[in-house]
Amino acid sequence: MNVSKLSAIALLLAVIGACDSGQDPGTLPQCQAVVTMSVSSGATPTISWAPRCRVSTVIVDPNSDFFDSWVLRTTGDTNGLQPPIRYGASPNGSVTTIPPAVLQVGTQYRARVLRATGDSTFPFEAIGAAFFTP
Repeated sequence: MNVSKLSAIALLLAVIGACDSGQDPGTLPQCQAVVTMSVSSGATPTISWAPRCRVSTVIVDPNSDFFDSWVLRTTGDTNGLQPPIRYGASPNGSVTTIPPAVLQVGTQYRARVLRATGDSTFPFEAIGAAFFTP
């Protein structure tokens, strides 16, 4: 196989891989207002919000302001996470700052999303929340 064919195949695979990541921050607008959230059932639920837009942080907690079960955020103070996101996953361009705890069946949890505002006084704003029970 010649070099140009190998280069074409490598380029095609890179493009396909980028399409599969589901986290290309340029594909959706940044969230500007309150969003409506939904969380699927199960021990590793999928977290989503509408309208489809980019946020900075996803937080899951056992309905507590003092303990987080999982925190996922974009690197830097940017809005790069887009729905849907599976609990415990770290899509490209994100970092898990609190590793996912095992969700307990029958316990109520809260999922929240925050957007980066670019304001040094209030750098993040909570724009959506949903309660769920695995």
